[in-house]
Amino acid sequence: MHTSRRARSSPRWSLALLWGAAISLLGALLAFFALRNGWVLTFPYAVENGEGPVLGWVGYLTAGSLPYKDIQRFPWDFAVYTPGYFAATAALGPWLNDVSPWTAGRALSLFGALASAALLAWQMPRRATWLRWLPAALFLASPYLFRWSSFHRPDLFALWWSALGLLLVRHAHNARRPGWLIGAALAFVASFFTKQSYFAAPIAATLWLLWHERRWLPWLLLPGLLGGGAVALLLWRIAGPALWENLILANANAFSWPSLWFFQRAFLRTAAPLVGLALLAVGWPRRREAAVSLFGITLLVAWLVSFSVGKAGAWENYFLEPLWLLAALAGQALFALHERGGWQRLIVPLLVLAQIALFLPTFERLGVAEERAWLDELRAEQDQLHAAIAPLPKDAVIWSEEVSLLADSGRPVPLFPFGYTQLAAQGIWDQRPLTTRLATGADPLLVQRWDAVADPLNRQRWSHEMRNASERGFALGSRVGRWRLRPALPFVAADQWRNMGSGIDLLNWMAIPLETDCQFPSRERCLGQPLSRPVAVAGDTIAIHLLLQASLVPPDDLALSAQLFGPDGERVAQEDLPLRLDGLGGSWPVGAVVRDERLLTMPADLLTGDYRLLIALYRMSDGETIASVTMDRAITVVAR
Repeated sequence: MHTSRRARSSPRWSLALLWGAAISLLGALLAFFALRNGWVLTFPYAVENGEGPVLGWVGYLTAGSLPYKDIQRFPWDFAVYTPGYFAATAALGPWLNDVSPWTAGRALSLFGALASAALLAWQMPRRATWLRWLPAALFLASPYLFRWSSFHRPDLFALWWSALGLLLVRHAHNARRPGWLIGAALAFVASFFTKQSYFAAPIAATLWLLWHERRWLPWLLLPGLLGGGAVALLLWRIAGPALWENLILANANAFSWPSLWFFQRAFLRTAAPLVGLALLAVGWPRRREAAVSLFGITLLVAWLVSFSVGKAGAWENYFLEPLWLLAALAGQALFALHERGGWQRLIVPLLVLAQIALFLPTFERLGVAEERAWLDELRAEQDQLHAAIAPLPKDAVIWSEEVSLLADSGRPVPLFPFGYTQLAAQGIWDQRPLTTRLATGADPLLVQRWDAVADPLNRQRWSHEMRNASERGFALGSRVGRWRLRPALPFVAADQWRNMGSGIDLLNWMAIPLETDCQFPSRERCLGQPLSRPVAVAGDTIAIHLLLQASLVPPDDLALSAQLFGPDGERVAQEDLPLRLDGLGGSWPVGAVVRDERLLTMPADLLTGDYRLLIALYRMSDGETIASVTMDRAITVVAR
């Protein structure tokens, strides 16, 4: 008898322990989710590069105009999303943006995340009691939601409308009241005009009704087409053909199959238990099979839409809708397993634990202290960037890859770098007006990522021509965190092409005493003029500005040396540092122009005369020189 009781109680204890572990881990992740969102909601700066352009587009609506325009006309900035999120953010701004210009938009994203999770609980059977919150908890605990729930972007706000539309379609079917389809249609319209990539749900709902309730189709299609058509005509009336250019052409980016498989594999690996449970739910025999199949067909269409993640600029936000649908179907399957009782009840917490185990490695920073430290570091970086541009006039043209630096400081955004790089790649935008301004250093400041030339992560925010032009017109400048603040050169040197060997050319060079070097805020501060032969005073420090180009693939571990020799052949100054690219974590792209600089401090007792300059590139691994060039009588030194 005693053994029998122990045998009966053992599964109960096992079930309790498994659920205790699962609920504890889920609770910890949800607490982390809440804490992080609390920090980011009022954070004064962007936490992700994609937030910056969106804040700029909201600014257009705040100023009373739509962010859609002729792509050829300066400023080169336009919105690539439909305007629903921009309008809602602009409307909330006066009430929520006292602390940070990002708060209203992030609040909408957080609302979208929480409201979508609430809909996951609502779609569960009423008898599910506490289990109805399980899919919502798994949805919010995922690394995808952890990142995107506080981004100043339209994705989750659009997801909420899409999910609401689906549940209204299901409710219309269950209640046998087709009038609810009008609400579903309007929710789908709101979703599409919040972000135009959310069109899977209305297509799936139409196909599902065509199969199950064909006579109800007009209840969905007529209000959807009329409402959507009215909004589209209004936008067209205001923006005209620019709407087509901005929303369609500008989103037809270059496609990469490796990128597609990378993101798809990452998602399937991260959400594998949810995928398996969703397949189980779709195939499970049940009385309400028609309602479950609505989510199944929507998941199929949404997953097909997610294949556009292979285009340049796409990211994991393309999986937010499939993730919500997987959570919805997985919740149904988990509840069905729980209802069957016996050993199958043990499977439910085990699957939850398995899913959590796959979530954890995908978090960028898995720890409260680590997340707080990252935000503090980001804030310090942005404080420095904002302080650096503060002396510039408000209307100064700043070419910034970090668009948020301009948007949240109330400055004009002259260029949406990624968008126009894609337009240039398609051949539908002439980039010569921009590259001319960059190459001549016509504007005071360029802000680029520190690895912009090598672009090891293939961000594609600058075309090859834009990068080469910016290397010509702007000094190397100073690094602040992930960014380089690059002032315009005091003057643009004429090319003096010299072959250094090994397929590396020195296109031009300048030697400018630091006292006359040009620093922003304005080029007028430069005291020097272009000189055929630079003149320096003994004891001065001179900046050697070098512009290099590779026609062959050079080694990755290169150092660049600048050495100054006196009339007697004695070396008087030298600086050796890794070539700028070695610090970037990427290779020197063939054909790319690279700017680097070396500082030479001359002894104070030098005699007047003409001095020789040696520029050399050598491998750091063995010290072997692979390319060099000597300029005789390069610099005239005047004794003190």
